[in-house]
Amino acid sequence: MVIVAVSFLILACAGALAFVKYWRELLANEEGMVERSKIAWKFLVPAYSFFATLAAGAAIAAGLAGLGVIRAEPQPLAFLALASLVPAWALVVADLGAPERAINILTSFNKTSRIAWNVAFYVLLALSILWLLLAPSPEAALLAIASAILLETNFGMAFGTSKVPGWQGSAKAAEFAAATFLAMGIWLTRGDIILVSVISLLLLDFWELYFVKSFERLEVPLKYVAPYYALLALAAVVSLANPVAGAALAFIGLFANKALSAEWPQRLRLSLPPYSYAFSQEAAFVERPEVMVTLAAFLIWIALLLLKVLIYG
Repeated sequence: MVIVAVSFLILACAGALAFVKYWRELLANEEGMVERSKIAWKFLVPAYSFFATLAAGAAIAAGLAGLGVIRAEPQPLAFLALASLVPAWALVVADLGAPERAINILTSFNKTSRIAWNVAFYVLLALSILWLLLAPSPEAALLAIASAILLETNFGMAFGTSKVPGWQGSAKAAEFAAATFLAMGIWLTRGDIILVSVISLLLLDFWELYFVKSFERLEVPLKYVAPYYALLALAAVVSLANPVAGAALAFIGLFANKALSAEWPQRLRLSLPPYSYAFSQEAAFVERPEVMVTLAAFLIWIALLLLKVLIYG
């Protein structure tokens, strides 16, 4: 346990210092801040979407455990949800560019903005997780499940109603919901949940990419997404024989899903005026500060998983 505690401290401090360095560099460079703001939803978006989905999946699992639907202790699962929500929040604030912007979204709430509602649902999910963690009850369990579903479906609708080519789509909310239940299957290492979620997710992704007219300007060769489909299909098959190995493969596939959902539409967007003059396709997704802060979020997440081991074993 001493090694786990020391590892927790090292990873938590390293991740926190990386975030501080990111904000200092970003805020000190006004020109970079302006240039960055011209392109919305870049590398950080799939990263914080990934952690938010992990948090929502764990929250639903904790809620179901709290209601007695599944055999598990709700508090450890609620802690996993909170552990995933922390790096998601940190990346949201990093993507906004300044911490006070997240507060401004709430204080000057725009009820017609999907992003504003997303921040509100983040707060609601955090409160429900804390309630379930500190004082488990059927009411807390129901609120955790409801807030997790609201967060993910609203996030999917934010994609679906966007004007960015390739993000539009009537099935985005359903895709995010399927990804959330996949995350729940990963946390519970349940092969049956992973299998059903993977089938749903792949069918929705394939339909959106190749059959919905809103994607007619987004030419995504199948050879680029085939490895992603193969990875999730393999995860589904393996999970039936070895749920732990299947969950590990599904974990990687879930991150790939979030990355692809943002990357290809942005690549198309960057190839069109007025963005093409300032950004290359690669620069938008491999900028050093964003990669650094995303890795920092993973360090913080792993540190919190170690803390869960210290508390719950």
